[in-house]
Amino acid sequence: MTDEIFNELIQAGGMGLFAAFLAWQHVANTKRNDELVRKFQEQIDKMREEQESRIDVMRGRYDAIITRYQEQKESIHQDVARNLESVKDQVSVALRKLDEGLEQMRSLSVERKLREEIRKSGEQ
Repeated sequence: MTDEIFNELIQAGGMGLFAAFLAWQHVANTKRNDELVRKFQEQIDKMREEQESRIDVMRGRYDAIITRYQEQKESIHQDVARNLESVKDQVSVALRKLDEGLEQMRSLSVERKLREEIRKSGEQ
C-alpha cells in the first residue's frame, strides 16, 4: 500500500513530491510537538512539586511560629495570674496591718482622752 502511494506521488511529479514532503513534515512536526508538550508537562509537574515543597516548608515555619507565640502567650498569662495572686496577698496583708494600726491609734486616742479627763478631773 505504501509503495503504491509513493508511486502515485512520484508520477504526480514535483507537486506529488511536495505533497509527500508536506506529509513527512507534518508527521515530524507532530512528533516534535508531542515531545515538547511532554517535556513541558514534566517541567510543570516539577515546578508544582517544588512549589508544594516550598509551601510545606513555609507551613512548617508558620506552625512553629504560631506554636511559639501561643506558648509565650500562655506563659505570660500564667505569670500575670501568679503576680496578680501575689499582689492580692500583699494587699490583704497591707489591709490587715492598716486595720491593726488604726485599731492601735484608736486605743491610743482613747487612752489619751481618758488621761486628759483624769487630769482635768484631778485638777478640779
